[in-house]
Parts: sequence; C-alpha cells; structure tokens
Amino acid sequence: GVLQDRVLNTYRLMHTYQTVEFVKRKISQWVPCLQAEMTVMEALHALDHLVDESDPDVDFPNSFHAYQTAEGIRSVHPSLDWLHLVGLLHDIGKILSIWGEPQWCVVG
Repeated sequence: GVLQDRVLNTYRLMHTYQTVEFVKRKISQWVPCLQAEMTVMEALHALDHLVDESDPDVDFPNSFHAYQTAEGIRSVHPSLDWLHLVGLLHDIGKILSIWGEPQWCVVG
C-alpha cells in the first residue's frame, strides 16, 4: 500500500545516499547548532509537523510516538526514570527535517 511504498522509498534513498562522506558533511553542517534555540518540549512539539516516512505503522505526528514510547517504557520499567527520558527523546534528531533535511537523512 501507500504507507509501505513510502517506507521502502525512504530506506532505498537512505541506503543509496548515506555514505561516510555524506555523514561527515552533515556533521560539519549541523554540529554548530545555529538553526534555533529551544527547549526540549519545544523541540518535541515541533515534531507535531512531522510524520515519519520510515515507519509503516504510524501516520500521525512523531511527537505522539515519543510520548507513546516513553509511556510504554515506563509501564514496563517504572523505576528506570532515565530510560523513560531516553524513550521520549530517541527521535528528537528528526527535527532536522523541519529545517530542510530530507527524511531519509534523519529517520530510520
């Protein structure tokens, strides 16, 4: 279906163009972190405008996935509060798509 085609195309592009040289260029481009200054919550809410093209199971904003992941981890590992935070933040790098990076560069 449409979702599966979207996922396959994203991974095809990823596997075709993510070379060591490409990654080195992206590191030098993004490491200065000059695009914006925001809190973690602002960054998570910015992901409301992103639907992850690499995930065949979801067709809703990525911030929802962040909260679902954190809550899923909390329900299984209630005493590992640091892991709840990891679940919440695990996809935050996808914010680079909002500043023009194609999703195959930052998802998957």
